[in-house]
Amino acid sequence: MSYEPPLLAQNRGRLGSFLYRSFAIVLLGLILIPEFYHISSQRIEAWDEARHIGSAYEMLFRHDYVVNYWQGKKDYWNLKPVLSFLPIILSVKLFGKGLMAARLPSLLGFVAIVLGLYQFAARKFSRVEGLYAITLFSIWSQALRALLEIRYDRFSR
Repeated sequence: MSYEPPLLAQNRGRLGSFLYRSFAIVLLGLILIPEFYHISSQRIEAWDEARHIGSAYEMLFRHDYVVNYWQGKKDYWNLKPVLSFLPIILSVKLFGKGLMAARLPSLLGFVAIVLGLYQFAARKFSRVEGLYAITLFSIWSQALRALLEIRYDRFSR
């Protein structure tokens, strides 16, 4: 009479893989939902985002894709490369004028960085460390922003 291990022991590898994949999908959803939530209804930040979107719009409507403009003049103060404006221009051409179209390249870049970071950490260390890495990466900027706002509120009184 041969010994057969219990069904759970036979399928332990499959169960672990299923649980890991389920957890990874839920975690990726929890990371991406806040990024895509209210993408087109939040106001434009007054600093870098506004200049980038404004310069991209001016380049698009002037049909000059080599020199960036700000308020009708050539922009020599903004030293960002022209290649950084081209995804915004392409997105606005494809999806029309709007905040969502202007922010979409940044969000797609965020998704690419998260997936690339996961791939790197999973290959270098393990899949669990890959999940840790993308979680820390995605919440770090929000935590830093909250810390800076707390400091600013404390010293601005």
